[in-house]
Amino acid sequence: MKSPIKSNNSHSNVTTSRLFLDLIASKWVICVLFELQEGTKRYSELYKAIGDIKQKPLTMTLHKMERDGLITRVVYPVVPPKVEYQLSPLGEELIEVMVVLGKWSADHSHRINQSRTLYDKFEDQPPFWMRPRDPHAPLGA
Repeated sequence: MKSPIKSNNSHSNVTTSRLFLDLIASKWVICVLFELQEGTKRYSELYKAIGDIKQKPLTMTLHKMERDGLITRVVYPVVPPKVEYQLSPLGEELIEVMVVLGKWSADHSHRINQSRTLYDKFEDQPPFWMRPRDPHAPLGA
């Protein structure tokens, strides 16, 4: 299957991959995306819903997401100021991708944990790339 983020230009591949990773690399971006999936929220609602985030990282995350076009910010001209955030169409599309990644993670968590356990058994040994390997042995042996 051809990768949807690959093109014939290798520089373009790297740039596209970095852009995607930059969009989702922060755990706060993912938290905000899933919170806003439920609907429009004010800053204080996001802050309470996410829970373990400080105000500065949340503010920076919201600004970054607005800049990237993932959310829209509506400011109402009232006192005190009222600001609401919602997913943009681009953010809604990204949610679909994140759901697929989450499903993949859930479907493969057992295999990932097995691999980590196997890898950790060799912690006191040289790195895996320096260990001799029988080319006929099954993976993980």
